[in-house]
Amino acid sequence: MRKTGSHFFASCPCVRLIELQVARKNISGTYARRFMLGRGAGCRGDVSGAQPGARISAIGDERWKWFKAIMIETERLLLRPPVLDDFEACYALLSDPAVMSFIGGPMSREESWHRLLRYAGHWSLLGYGLFVIIEKESGRLLGQTGLADFHRGFGEMFDPYPEAAWITATVAHGRGIAAEAVGAAHAWFDANRSQTRTVCIINPNNTASVRLAGKLGYVPFGQVSYKSAEVTMFERIRP
Repeated sequence: MRKTGSHFFASCPCVRLIELQVARKNISGTYARRFMLGRGAGCRGDVSGAQPGARISAIGDERWKWFKAIMIETERLLLRPPVLDDFEACYALLSDPAVMSFIGGPMSREESWHRLLRYAGHWSLLGYGLFVIIEKESGRLLGQTGLADFHRGFGEMFDPYPEAAWITATVAHGRGIAAEAVGAAHAWFDANRSQTRTVCIINPNNTASVRLAGKLGYVPFGQVSYKSAEVTMFERIRP
């Protein structure tokens, strides 16, 4: 294990954690557009202010402090903290009735905007949060996953613990994208955070998410009413 900046990285058989290097020759053009990188408001691939070979986190822009150039690369995906330029893709995801059927229904632009800011705030204030899921081949945003502190108000057996969450676009369903992304996010969290117990809530009718939670080691420990729906609380103890 090695320490880089304020984050500890550990090797994982299926996940490669990278600190992305910014070099004009390497990050401009296709590569930058594919992974939808940018500065500040997320201008796609604009690194004109960076010196060749400099790390993103060393640019000096305060807006990059929370980003820390944290990325997770898997076989098909790139996971990274959200940037403002992700908004339209996130709104398309969160306003899709098929995607949101088990988690409160489609969101408005306002609600989607607030969620994006909340997720960015997690990284800034807590040092962890939800990643956006990017398909490496196409550059498409396929979903969101990670762990967060949502202050649900479910009591001492739930609220103090990091809560796992995941959501994927319909185009990603049936392809193992969720399992690949959620597993990678958990591997990152286990390697970088001290908490050994994590939790999540799932609508029992969402059988795909219940199966995925089981594969990750989550087991049910109770029921709770949330936004007029009965959901199951799950817990996972880090191996």
